[in-house]
Amino acid sequence: MYGGVVVASVVTYTLATLMLIPIHGITHDIQPTST
Repeated sequence: MYGGVVVASVVTYTLATLMLIPIHGITHDIQPTST
């Protein structure tokens, strides 16, 4: 039961990371002057 909670947390974190990385990359690509 507790293991399922851990798996769910890891999956959610992974999905969030996979979604945030492309968004951050696109934003950085649109505004390269930000660096």
